[in-house]
Amino acid sequence: MQINEIWDTNNQKDWENLLSIYWSRIKEYRMGIEKELNNLKIDDLFNMSKRDWYDFLYNKYFFWKYTTPNRIVTTRLQLQKYLITDTLDELNDIRKKIITLNHDNVKKSLALVQQIKGLGIAGASGLLALLYPTEYATVDQFVVYALREIESQKHLVEKMNPDTLTLNNGVLLIKIMKEKAKILNEANTSSFWTPRKVDMALWAYRN
Repeated sequence: MQINEIWDTNNQKDWENLLSIYWSRIKEYRMGIEKELNNLKIDDLFNMSKRDWYDFLYNKYFFWKYTTPNRIVTTRLQLQKYLITDTLDELNDIRKKIITLNHDNVKKSLALVQQIKGLGIAGASGLLALLYPTEYATVDQFVVYALREIESQKHLVEKMNPDTLTLNNGVLLIKIMKEKAKILNEANTSSFWTPRKVDMALWAYRN
């Protein structure tokens, strides 16, 4: 089935199938980190020291988010500046603010996380989606390309540059996926769907 049809029917089995495809596309060597971060909770950040937080980002989150060798190298080089300049306290301040986010202001949340060196809109949204899957979704090129195939949504995203998403693009994309999760839950009398699961389904369709 095409994503346009799946989007409009809200059929639970079709969407569950996309989630199954998502997991089938994960390479074996990445399955461990994928499962670990899929079960990440905001409570996991509470007791991190500033070095724990840095190590989590460097060793786990950046590895999860950036799957191509050149991207993980360049983004980690940016993150390493906190060590080089002895400014881990600055990075730790962002962690503390993430823990107490007001989810009513998606733009402010994205802008906060984007302050982490090495993260753009896609990286910032990905971290938020893992920590708060009922509030945020990962926004990236695959989501944009999938939405462009949906008649009711393509006019909202057709002018976006998938490779350089802006802050406002991110806010709109998260809004679309959050609304879709709500519609799916209402249509299927469920609480299963989250913006994060919607982004996983869209990613699966485009990969």
